[in-house]
Amino acid sequence: MSLQSYLHEWLHEHKKDSVRRNTFDLHEANIRNHINPYFKNLLLKDLSPSKYQKFLNNLYQANYSRRTIEIIHGTLFNAMKKAVTQCRLSFNPCEGATIKGAVRKREVKFIDSDNIPSFLKEAYQYGYVYWLFFLVLIETGLRKGEAAALRWPDINFKDQTITVSKTLDFKEKAKDKLFGDTKNYNSRRTITISKSLT
Repeated sequence: MSLQSYLHEWLHEHKKDSVRRNTFDLHEANIRNHINPYFKNLLLKDLSPSKYQKFLNNLYQANYSRRTIEIIHGTLFNAMKKAVTQCRLSFNPCEGATIKGAVRKREVKFIDSDNIPSFLKEAYQYGYVYWLFFLVLIETGLRKGEAAALRWPDINFKDQTITVSKTLDFKEKAKDKLFGDTKNYNSRRTITISKSLT
């Protein structure tokens, strides 16, 4: 079996409808744009750690960022992990690979607590909905997609809680796929909210 055929099977038999749509799309794009063009007709059984390392080095030499290479690596690593589970490979050829490139420190941007009242006042100028949306984000720490997916039944005014079980995908075009499960199982949670928010 070719690597391409296996990746197609892995994507459609194991990832489709089991991961969020944008995760599926990311895996599909990594396979289509990077993995398949590089490995072409290579057989699954012929993917060795040295061939895989050359692939990663090629991405680095093509000036892809370390983070992009890590994401592409994640796709192939997970596919090969499944191949091992299925006894199609005896080991994962992606295990122990070296990803080159500088580790960038992500600068966390935040609003100083002293500036929150003026920020919310400015948001209110655009409408009550914007003010409320940002107030919920600030008070709860929810992701924007989680806050946007909240429905009235998710809010318990008596117990002062919000139950988070869905997320809104802002990039999705199909209306029936706008709302999906949270990022992972642990993202489903019930959080306490302040009396002022209720």
